[in-house]
Amino acid sequence: GIFASVTLVQAALESAWGKSNVASTNKNLFGIKYTGRYAPGITVEEKGCKCPSSEQGGARYYNYYQSYADSVYDHGWFLKNNSRYTKHGVFNASNGIEQVKAIAAAGYAEDPNYASKLTNMINKYNLMQYDKVASGASISMADIVFSIKAKGSLSWPCPSTKSISSKFFRNHFCQIR
Repeated sequence: GIFASVTLVQAALESAWGKSNVASTNKNLFGIKYTGRYAPGITVEEKGCKCPSSEQGGARYYNYYQSYADSVYDHGWFLKNNSRYTKHGVFNASNGIEQVKAIAAAGYAEDPNYASKLTNMINKYNLMQYDKVASGASISMADIVFSIKAKGSLSWPCPSTKSISSKFFRNHFCQIR
């Protein structure tokens, strides 16, 4: 799966710490565009914010989710079900840093500095601490969200400081439902 640190850092960067129009209007933390393909068990609509014109023939909509949890769940599904990510070794990575480099190499974003931006944020906010559960086993955000959807709530170690990063993580992941 996708390491929790990777999901957290991509959500933070792609959504401008939850402040982007796409994040606030569409509950889309990752900038995933609507193609009609999405994770089973969730509802995704084609409405809300439109993407800028693309090479595929004009503007398209970003995915519109019912909740942030659905956005997180679909992010993992999106990566798993697009073969370019498997081909670039995303699912062979042994940690979050390796995984963001593979995601960038697969073309997730056009920014040539995408991997270094994500790596710097993972290190700055110590996000790899979320990649292991108490047993030491790796856990993905998709696993966590699946558990949340089944139980209706989340028990997650959240930052307690008042920095923008802590507020973002608390608002978008600690209170995820």
